[in-house]
This record gives sequence, C-alpha cells and structure tokens, in this order.
Amino acid sequence: MSTYQVEVGGRCQGNNNCVPICPVQAKYNAGKTLAAALRSGRVDLVAQAVAHKVHIDEQTGRVTEIEYRRYDRPDSPGFTTLRARGRLFILAANAVENPG
Repeated sequence: MSTYQVEVGGRCQGNNNCVPICPVQAKYNAGKTLAAALRSGRVDLVAQAVAHKVHIDEQTGRVTEIEYRRYDRPDSPGFTTLRARGRLFILAANAVENPG
C-alpha cells in the first residue's frame, strides 16, 4: 500500500469539504514535513521531552545547545536532563509554551 498521497499530498481537487481532513491530502499538515525530515536521517524525534534551557554563546549570540528534560513515563515526575547540540535550532510551540 502506498503512503505517497499522505506524505506529500496531491493538488487541490475542489472538494467542498477540506476541514478537518482533506480527502486528497492537498491541505498542508506538519506530518508531511516531519515525514520528510525523518527520512533524511538528519533529524531525531525525542518523545516525552520538554526544552528546559537554551544555551547561547555570549560572543556570537547564537544558540549552542538546548537542555531538555526527558520524562521516564507520561504519568511520572521522574526525568533525565540531556543536551541537544546542533547548528540549527527551532523552538516551535504555542504562545504559552514558547513566550520568547
């Protein structure tokens, strides 16, 4: 079974109902971008984790790493603190979680 339409979608075919789900997957959803990023092999997806601290180089003003907490289980307060290093960081959340 092909998942091509779900991953990349097709052109809009003028259906009268694209909310909540477009029948031909023409409407953008983040799953399409995530699928492509994961296929690249250059992205790691970390579940049950929350960014805790952003480390910034004082000289360049650039982010050097993100400290995050990875929780043991969804129903447990226990966590391990880890660090993600890279060249590009994107903090993508809503206004409550990512207030700048």
